[in-house]
Amino acid sequence: MKIKHTKAPFRLSILAICTSTLFSAPTTSYAQEVDATDDIETIEVRGIRRSLEASMNTKRFADGVVDAITAEDIGKFPDKNIGDALQRISGVTVDRQYGEVSGVTIRGTAPEQSRVLLNGQTVASTSWYDLGPATRTFNMELLSAEQVSAVEVFKTPEANIEEGALGGTVNLTTRKPLDLDTNTLMVSAELARSSLYDETDPGGSVLFSWKDDNEKFGVLAAYSYEQLTSGRHVLESIGGYYEYFAEDQSTNQQSTVGAWSIGSQAFKAERERTSAQLTAQFTPIDNTEFVVDYFRFEFDNPHVNHNFLTVSARGMGSSNVVNNSLGGTEQATIEPGYASIIYNPVVRNAVNMKADVLNLSGKYVGDSFTLSGVIGQSTSDGGTQFGASSWWIPATDEGDKIGDPAFPDGQNSTDGGLPMMQQDPTKYG
Repeated sequence: MKIKHTKAPFRLSILAICTSTLFSAPTTSYAQEVDATDDIETIEVRGIRRSLEASMNTKRFADGVVDAITAEDIGKFPDKNIGDALQRISGVTVDRQYGEVSGVTIRGTAPEQSRVLLNGQTVASTSWYDLGPATRTFNMELLSAEQVSAVEVFKTPEANIEEGALGGTVNLTTRKPLDLDTNTLMVSAELARSSLYDETDPGGSVLFSWKDDNEKFGVLAAYSYEQLTSGRHVLESIGGYYEYFAEDQSTNQQSTVGAWSIGSQAFKAERERTSAQLTAQFTPIDNTEFVVDYFRFEFDNPHVNHNFLTVSARGMGSSNVVNNSLGGTEQATIEPGYASIIYNPVVRNAVNMKADVLNLSGKYVGDSFTLSGVIGQSTSDGGTQFGASSWWIPATDEGDKIGDPAFPDGQNSTDGGLPMMQQDPTKYG
């Protein structure tokens, strides 16, 4: 629902039609009385029809295979998270980490094989996880949905879209001041409830847009803040799959294949996200446009992780083994031995990622051509700045050192890691 000022003559015609049916004589005097007013305040109710039309036109006039989602008004994006909205598009699925969308999968390709652009440009990206892989995509966790006016998914390559995507390219388009009414102000606030940890977190955003009377120059500023307590309690396998114990008929030992260990994990993170935007737009003539964009994204993710591991690979042997036709083990009883129980507490107090984007773009639209260019830069950094990780493993077994040949004196460490075993899919399916 939106309050809009309209000129009196438009309002007059409606009133004249409505009143002439019942009171034909006083109509003229009433019209003259309304003429004295400069404007009338009306209430206008809008739907999503224009949003659907804009999305359809984007697909209709595109040179390739394109899908699009468009938000007509601020705050009317179909989902709070942009990634959640993308999964509405056919051929697009999303990759979730800790309850939030962090990447998109287009036509079955991995998220790192798709490109995510911001206003058609690549943004330097990193990960808050210090062991996370490097990617070529913009992390959608950093951008607030209120700042986005449209999302386009290019499933086929085009000359004006940056190369490098095997699956597809996602372009996030932010709002511009000349596209909005002058002195547009949007303020929103929300509370998010974590049922797993029984905590309530605040969030909010503000956006203000101004343009001059001639609609030639405008400025837009936006800022959003969000806290979110997330986590998971899961059972997980760690390490690649390989053969624990080879077949030995003399001891009735059957071949046993499995992951290096199985863990019971309790993870809790207290996320804090901020997103800032400052945009200036100038159109000296109708077919020429200049835009300056600056974005600042910050994401903090301090977390605690507890994991109790059962290391089957350190067992003394196995019994009651059930293998499938490919040689993989479906069920087995592992006889304990060595350090088969490990407790791994991890505390990361300073975990974050930041990104700065500054672009100056220009566009000239001729009768039969369009000339455009952009100059700018983006920087990003992130990872774990401070934290501790330790392993707690029994050092004695009934008074003797554990007989693990790799760790004859037992094992404990700080800032350690778990060994990763390589899986041979050709051998074990």
